Amino acid sequence: PAMVSPDMDRLDRSLRRLSVQALLCARERVDNRPGNFEVFGFDFMFSDLLHAYLIEVNSSPTMERNTPVLKPWCLTSLATCSRWSWEARGGATLKGKGWATAPPACDTGDWELVFKEPDAPRVPGGINGSTLSVSGTSILPHRAV
Repeated sequence: PAMVSPDMDRLDRSLRRLSVQALLCARERVDNRPGNFEVFGFDFMFSDLLHAYLIEVNSSPTMERNTPVLKPWCLTSLATCSRWSWEARGGATLKGKGWATAPPACDTGDWELVFKEPDAPRVPGGINGSTLSVSGTSILPHRAV
């Protein structure tokens, strides 16, 4: 949804920045499996001046629809993520266990991409075909005479 006031726009940018920073800190612990997704729950607190503070990130957030804020989000979020996963794998045209083609542009509804990390550079020959060598001078421990 479009933010109206400058304060809400600043708060929106702050929530996005904090969320991306938290995920970047944990990216080594998240499995990258094409066609899969994970749901994280971010808990924030706000000061009276609308400064956002990230309190915790839940790797298994509850999907209870017990508040007016959560109800519409919970109803659509998992269905949307599942559809993205299916469409990214080619939907009904999936061939084998890998990607059928490059992931198509999926309908994102009200969702938007907040951050996309650049693709890692490819190493010619790959890791397995590379040769590792170490050069230098050996340093022996000093022996008391």
